[in-house]
Amino acid sequence: MASPVTPQRDRFNYWPGFVTHVDAGASSCSAVGVLVVQFFLSQEVTARQGAGALNAKIGSSRLCRWKNSAKLNLDDQVSQLPRAGIG
Repeated sequence: MASPVTPQRDRFNYWPGFVTHVDAGASSCSAVGVLVVQFFLSQEVTARQGAGALNAKIGSSRLCRWKNSAKLNLDDQVSQLPRAGIG
C-alpha cells in the first residue's frame, strides 16, 4: 500500500523563489533609502554653503561699516583737538 504522504521530490519547493523575491525587495528598499538620504544631505550641504557665502557678505559689510565708523570717530577726535587748545 502506498503512503498517503507525497514524496519530497514530487512537491514544488516555493522557498528559493520566496527568498529571491524578499532579497530583491530588501535591496530595492535599501537603494531607495540611500537615494533619499543622499538627497537630503545634498540639500543640507547646499544650504550651508549658501549660508556661508551670505555670512561672508554680512561680515564684510560689517567690517566696512566698522572701518568707516572708526574713521569718522578719528576725524571727530582730530577736529576736536584744536578746540581743546592743543595745537
